[in-house]
Amino acid sequence: MATAIPTSGKAVAAFLAGLLSVACGLLALSSRSDLFLAGVPLFWLLALVLGILSRGEIRRAAGRLDGKSLAGWGMGIPTVGFTLGFLLLPAT
Repeated sequence: MATAIPTSGKAVAAFLAGLLSVACGLLALSSRSDLFLAGVPLFWLLALVLGILSRGEIRRAAGRLDGKSLAGWGMGIPTVGFTLGFLLLPAT
C-alpha cells in the first residue's frame, strides 16, 4: 500500500500569501482605499521568501516532501499581479 507524501507547510503558506497579495490588490482597486495597498508588497515578499525556503526544503528532503508546485505558484502569482499592477497603473 502506498503512503501519501506530506506537503510542505511553507509551500502552502507561500501559496496562501501569494493569494492574499493579489486579494489585497483587488480590494485596493475595488474600495479605492490605499490601506490595502500595504498588503500587496508585504504578502508578495512573504510569499517569495516562503517559496524559496520551501523549495530548498523540498529539494533536501529528496522525495519525502511534496509541494514544489505550490511554492512555485505562490511565488509566481503575486509576481505577475505586481507586474501587471505597475503596467496598468498609468491607465487608471
